[in-house]
Amino acid sequence: MYCHDMTRLPYLRYDDLDERGREVWDGVTGSRGGELVNGEGGLIGPFNAFVHAPGVGRHLSALGGRLRFKTSIERRLSELAIITVGAAWRAEFEWWAHARIAREHGVSDAVCGYYTLVSFLLNAFAVPLPPEALPQWGEA
Repeated sequence: MYCHDMTRLPYLRYDDLDERGREVWDGVTGSRGGELVNGEGGLIGPFNAFVHAPGVGRHLSALGGRLRFKTSIERRLSELAIITVGAAWRAEFEWWAHARIAREHGVSDAVCGYYTLVSFLLNAFAVPLPPEALPQWGEA
């Protein structure tokens, strides 16, 4: 059962953090905007986890910024990759955060709709892989 109000990590507020945690917080909000703070005063999305472990969080935040904003891949394609991975892992927050950005960068619902239809058909009719192909997700 999915409950959108629960988190396994308590939200840390800026004042709760040590210097390293505040550096991560400042880096996240400085590069991604101030809309990342929730009503409890904590960071939303993966960023709350980043400030819980600022040694790792600093590197993850830098990696995310590089992959999103400093890549040779056009933004439409990177956003499509983000929502595809988010959907595959059923990461509700990732989908929520990036589906609208993908639309803003030219990924239309009708392009996505066609491949959803194809996927439904392939699964409904149990279309097999070629004999030499190995399944990626196990047997259905």
